[in-house]
Amino acid sequence: MKKANKQMLELWAGFAADLLAQGHSCIVVTTRVTEEYELREGKLEESQPRQWI
Repeated sequence: MKKANKQMLELWAGFAADLLAQGHSCIVVTTRVTEEYELREGKLEESQPRQWI
C-alpha cells in the first residue's frame, strides 16, 4: 500500500475535525474515517509520526 501524501492527510484530518466539532467521540471518528476512506487503522499511524501534546 502506498504511503499517504500531504493532501490525503489534510483531507482525513479535515473530515475528522468536522466529526469532532459535531461532538462525536474519538472512537467514532476513527471508525468513520477508516470506513469512509477505506483505510486500516495502522495506515493512519504509518502516514504521520506521532505528535504529543
